[in-house]
Amino acid sequence: MFKYLIVFCLVGMVLIYMGNYFDLQRQKISRKEYDRRVRLSIALMFIVIAVLVYLKRR
Repeated sequence: MFKYLIVFCLVGMVLIYMGNYFDLQRQKISRKEYDRRVRLSIALMFIVIAVLVYLKRR
């Protein structure tokens, strides 16, 4: 079950990243906003993986 949680979280993060990329391509957001969103999504991905690893080891 643990690996399914990680896969689900990664797929969700990829979908968020793709949405941000498409917004940038359609010029709905600026490059600065895109960079901020990408950094935030990467940080969230690491936090989610860390929490899942912590819960598995517990």
